[in-house]
Amino acid sequence: MTVPRLAKFGAARHAALDYAITSAIAVAFPLLVGTLTGHMGEGAVVAFGAFLVTNAAYQGPYGLRARALLAAVAVIAIGVTIGGLISGHQLLAVVVVPIVVAIGSVIPQVGITLGIATLLAAVRPLPAPLPVDVLLEAGGGLWLTLLFLAPWPHRRMRPFLVAVTEAIGALAELLEAVIEPDDVWEERRRSTADALNAVWAACGLYPVGCAADEGSGLKPLVDALARVMHEIVALRALVVAIRRRSPETSGPEARSAITALAARLRRLAVLAQVAGPATLMRQAAEPEPHLDPLRRLAERVDELRSDALLGRGDLTSAALLDQFGRTAERIIAAVDAATEMVTGGLSVGLTAPRPPEPGGLRSLWQIVLTDVRTRSLRFRRLTRTAIATAVAMVIWAELPLRHAYWLPIAVVLCMRHTYGETASRVIQRVGGTATGAALGAILLALAPGRPALLAAIFCAALTAYALRSVSYTVWTALNTPLVMMLIDYSTPVDWRVAGERIGLTVTGGLLALVTARLFWPSSRGDDTVLVERLAAMCEEHASLIRVVAERVAGADPPLDERFLAAEELVEQLDEAVGRLAEEPAPDPERIARLQDAVAAARRIGDHLITLSRLGGAESVDPGPVPAILDRLADLLEEMAGELREGRAPQVPAPDTDQALGVLDDFLSGVTRRRRAEVAAGTGLSEITPLRRTLRQAVAVRDVLHALRGDIEALGHALRAVSPLPARTPVSRPPSPW
Repeated sequence: MTVPRLAKFGAARHAALDYAITSAIAVAFPLLVGTLTGHMGEGAVVAFGAFLVTNAAYQGPYGLRARALLAAVAVIAIGVTIGGLISGHQLLAVVVVPIVVAIGSVIPQVGITLGIATLLAAVRPLPAPLPVDVLLEAGGGLWLTLLFLAPWPHRRMRPFLVAVTEAIGALAELLEAVIEPDDVWEERRRSTADALNAVWAACGLYPVGCAADEGSGLKPLVDALARVMHEIVALRALVVAIRRRSPETSGPEARSAITALAARLRRLAVLAQVAGPATLMRQAAEPEPHLDPLRRLAERVDELRSDALLGRGDLTSAALLDQFGRTAERIIAAVDAATEMVTGGLSVGLTAPRPPEPGGLRSLWQIVLTDVRTRSLRFRRLTRTAIATAVAMVIWAELPLRHAYWLPIAVVLCMRHTYGETASRVIQRVGGTATGAALGAILLALAPGRPALLAAIFCAALTAYALRSVSYTVWTALNTPLVMMLIDYSTPVDWRVAGERIGLTVTGGLLALVTARLFWPSSRGDDTVLVERLAAMCEEHASLIRVVAERVAGADPPLDERFLAAEELVEQLDEAVGRLAEEPAPDPERIARLQDAVAAARRIGDHLITLSRLGGAESVDPGPVPAILDRLADLLEEMAGELREGRAPQVPAPDTDQALGVLDDFLSGVTRRRRAEVAAGTGLSEITPLRRTLRQAVAVRDVLHALRGDIEALGHALRAVSPLPARTPVSRPPSPW
């Protein structure tokens, strides 16, 4: 299993009608009740609590949404309590609100919800006593939570099944991409990895989860899908090798086999969509795709092997195609295993939640001290947010405007993780605010009474939430009048107020942008952290290579956790490079070289996946392959050491060429022995140790050449972060080859 255990669920890029309808009802219904009972202020507070919760937890699968919704309700209650206690005390508000906002900005489970709830409660008069106001606003959040979670019992498996269906579809597309150009393959490889990440995260939403010690029906299915992806990665390597060595042997038989395998995967996706009792599954199942193309591929392999052994063809090309067929068989086996699990019906039992891991206040204090000492990204964001919010609160305290609190609200909403994101958010929010404020003023001015205003709020909420995942600018433009109408539901608003809001929002956005720019350090200040990440990535891949070498040699070491650790380091580096691109003055050339390093590291990981799937068969002589892998691991470790010494890594040493030459000699010797074996009377179709050795050595040879080339590409790319020139090559002892 090589997919990370954590994954973020992003909003789908299409209109979310079910979410929009539920949110609009949750916001409008308390207003209706408050209007009918003569308690419009209290109804607006309940509606605003529901509004804050929808903004905190609108996305994600079902179980994750439940946890996020309940957490948001608790956060709102805490924020309203803090803000209510300092309400009417400007000095306390100026001091406390920036601290609360900054702390919330670095805690993902809290986000800006805590800051907004605290800010509004601190700067606006409460419509009811503080305890009642807390209950009303938290009650609005609970009301929306109830609406979202009402269908939970009969939709419990939905998030997992949706994630599985999407992952299987991505696997089918990845399988079809094995014969496509590199850019198409790499794009689908990334999207498939993301889809499998989502499956793993969805699996973890259930009490039994996907822990290794669980006998749940979920983890075996996730493992089966991961095996399918690994085999597809190996299949891609074989296709590339076949094309390089003998393009004519990869003709229609291989293409037809790939099409048949993809059809089998898509059939599994159909089954996963209607996962349930076995009888329902059989009724919904499409006819099983025929495997005639795979049989024709096997016949083609036999034909090529017979010609080669009789001296009329290339035996190594036949062995590559033979390995292609074996990999296809393993894909079929993994898909059939997954199909059996799905058709049997997926379910999870109810178990008690696991106790939290030990840590407590002591661990939290250590994290804080480390962040302060290292000036981590989290510490920098907290500092920037606190300074920007403090300045905004000081301006609010001095402005003689009733709606001056829109200034700090705009700052809180615009401050993001990176300077580039902050600048983009400021542009979007300022433009959306100008449009939305004008629309809101028109609606408030034209509404002839509360019923019309209530209808306008419902329509604005419905449209805004439906389009939120499509465009942030559109969402802001529609969300702005909604916020205005909610906050000022019980008081009249004219064009002057709308103009104030536009001016305050623009000022707050500019303040956030200036603060982000002034307090954003140059990327060169992060070189030490970046170099350490690069070195750790090299060392982790070197360690992984040595474990794969053990597998090629015939051992069976655990690989899942090692693949996971290596992939997580690559993803962390990719995120760090993305942050460099969002700086005020990024270095395009340096970023491009670092992106090359990330791409090379991903390819190295795929090569190692391929070797782990091709190697380790019984009665196979690995030849010099384990020693070559150990030498390549040495090169990566040397790169890590040179990075930490501040020197540009040297490209792989010439002795690797000599080692790969020894592998060619070994392959030639195996080929001669295989021909002699057949000449001595061994049947052409008989499986012998020599046939297995030849089949493995041919496939492994091309993968090793590709692995060596990508390690060299990684070494060249790493020069981008090395301030000193490459070291003078040191003489090495004579090569063992």
